[in-house]
Amino acid sequence: MKNLLFFSAMLISSLTSLQAQLKPTINPIVNANFNYISSSENIYTSLYSSSSPLQYNDNLNVVSFIHRKSPTYISFPNSNSGSIVAMIGKNFGTLWDSTCVWTNSTQLGRYPQGGIYNPMGNTNFNNSYIVSTGPSFGPSGWDGNFYASKSLSGAGTNTPGIDQQYLSDMLSSYPATQAKHSLSRNSFVATDDGKVRSVAGIYADVNASNSGPRGVMLVTGVFNAGAMVWKTDSFVPNTVVDWSGTKYINTSGYQAWNESGTVGYVVMLGVLANATGSNRAPQPIIYKTTNSGTSWAQVNSINFNSPICNGVKASLSSVNNNSVLTKPFYRDNEGMSCVVDINNKLHIIGTVSSSYSDHNDSLYYAQQFTLENYNWPMTNFYYPYIYDFFGDGTTTWNGNIIDSVGTQAPGYLLSSPGYNNNPWDADGNGNKVASSMRIQAGRSPSGQHILYSWAESDTNNTTNNACFNELPNIKLRAWDAVSNEVSEEIDITAPCSNPRIPNNAFFHYIAPTVIANSIPSVVTFSVPVTVSNSFPLSQLTKNDHFYSTAVVDFTNYQPSPLRLGNITSTTKSGLKINEKLNVFPNPATNTVVISFKSKEIITTNISIYDLNEKLIKSINVNSNDNLTVNIEELTAGVYLLKITTSNSTYVKKLIKE
Repeated sequence: MKNLLFFSAMLISSLTSLQAQLKPTINPIVNANFNYISSSENIYTSLYSSSSPLQYNDNLNVVSFIHRKSPTYISFPNSNSGSIVAMIGKNFGTLWDSTCVWTNSTQLGRYPQGGIYNPMGNTNFNNSYIVSTGPSFGPSGWDGNFYASKSLSGAGTNTPGIDQQYLSDMLSSYPATQAKHSLSRNSFVATDDGKVRSVAGIYADVNASNSGPRGVMLVTGVFNAGAMVWKTDSFVPNTVVDWSGTKYINTSGYQAWNESGTVGYVVMLGVLANATGSNRAPQPIIYKTTNSGTSWAQVNSINFNSPICNGVKASLSSVNNNSVLTKPFYRDNEGMSCVVDINNKLHIIGTVSSSYSDHNDSLYYAQQFTLENYNWPMTNFYYPYIYDFFGDGTTTWNGNIIDSVGTQAPGYLLSSPGYNNNPWDADGNGNKVASSMRIQAGRSPSGQHILYSWAESDTNNTTNNACFNELPNIKLRAWDAVSNEVSEEIDITAPCSNPRIPNNAFFHYIAPTVIANSIPSVVTFSVPVTVSNSFPLSQLTKNDHFYSTAVVDFTNYQPSPLRLGNITSTTKSGLKINEKLNVFPNPATNTVVISFKSKEIITTNISIYDLNEKLIKSINVNSNDNLTVNIEELTAGVYLLKITTSNSTYVKKLIKE
């Protein structure tokens, strides 16, 4: 019952209610000044939120940010657009230097990511190395990946280090420790056991097109004799295939590890072959290791067929050909992140929308709503919610609602929704770039604290008040895995004095590692953040990178205010919500029981409204006992129960089957 309450309370949260309930009460932002650190020749270096170019090494107190070089940076022996540069910020990003990591005359680096390799137990910066990975674009197109490392001893130089490796994905055979993989641009991680890792895709063809995805590849680097030795682990799950034989699998995989590198997870989105009902949609597929990657096993994922997930599904629409089947469509196009907490549980942070069909050849279609063709209705209780599902694959998955979001990514194709609201310019083919929510997460070194970030626009200022993310600011919220307390929501960019940041916080990253220090009633986070944009917004010209160590005091940490069983909030009509009462069964057929956990007395009535807040039924009562309400005459659907007591007014969402 606890888990059922946990997920059911999600039904009664909305964008405005969450923001109103957890509005900061004491000036929480200590410092979020964004300063220019470098540029790139275009915005593409920061295009994918699944990449990890921004890192923080807590053992050295050093920030690193890896990007394609600026137009004025001269690298040797080649200075083409595929040269990769690392910005190194000592003392938590106070003092910056640049150093070239990769150059090649024909294999041009693209979408770079990376971080600092630090030998086990080392605290001397001069003994560390910067490591970068990414896909390479050569004469044959996307034909391989670059892997490079360079010593950080001394000042940075504009020549790469001695360790520059090109791993082709066009060979007829590979070494025993490696296999063909493409687009090694996702989810870079460095752990304290002296290993670095990147996630790539596995395709059926050689040029990394999306016609033949098979799974994901984990590429692990171990330092040996001045260079990284790379090995690969393949993850190819058994998934549904469509009429053409193409697997339902997304090769933009993710990984997460504890600080020591002993427990790790690899996550991808796909449709497992044995999935049924609400699980037969793009959802997380999870592999786990407990021995530093020596062996892996596929583990249980979120079970959306379980009653504890009814709350998640109640905010979604059923598929087009089955009114009683709702399938959460896990979306990483708005960003997704994975971290491991202090209990070695995996957290999968992202959002879900409504699947359109249950037909075998249409499982990658999501529903669209309103004339704007939003991915969510963007009204009442049907906003996109950011979820944090967490578990270890052996027990039932749990979860939190992090927040609701009022805007989604604008379109980047001429025919896609929100294209005209997209403020970026178009290229020669009429295509734009789109900055989505870019949902991300970082964790403290111990894993006790998790920080969530996303980009959101104020629809009071968007074009025609549309729900597209055209004026983004960065929001943060935090969770304590030990006390199970959640912070208020904080906007770190809207108050910024740099005019290039407020309402222009495009293509942001936060570091996977953040620092959290606790004192009574305050938890202070130090968060590495970057924002990338140009003025005016032009994708193919010089784009600037801005950095901040955002020092944030969360002064309104509350005992699980967003834990799904304990949310206290306000709906658009001003009704309060609290888990002092229980409504069961829910969903219900003929009767529903209202039970209080306190001695409050219902002095006025119980009212039943539809989701447009039209009164359907009213019952006068005066009792604090369990109350049985007959709902047999109601048609199947979703309703609101408004319950007035001696102390307050509550609302619960009720599903009538």
